[in-house]
Amino acid sequence: MTVPFRLRHQDRPDFEAVLHLALNTPDIRSALGADPTGRTSARLRLRALTDANEIAAASQDEYATYLALHVG
Repeated sequence: MTVPFRLRHQDRPDFEAVLHLALNTPDIRSALGADPTGRTSARLRLRALTDANEIAAASQDEYATYLALHVG
């Protein structure tokens, strides 16, 4: 059995910072602006934080590059 690919605990602050930047790009803010309550944005943020390991697994190559640059 293989060990599932996971986001390292020490990388979570960087993940959250990038998520913040992504959710605040003009295109995303415009799309989310259709919901004046802000609930859609909050749900999207919560879902991304909850699914951080799956997101890291889906971007294994990019995450490996991040690790090589960050650690090396």
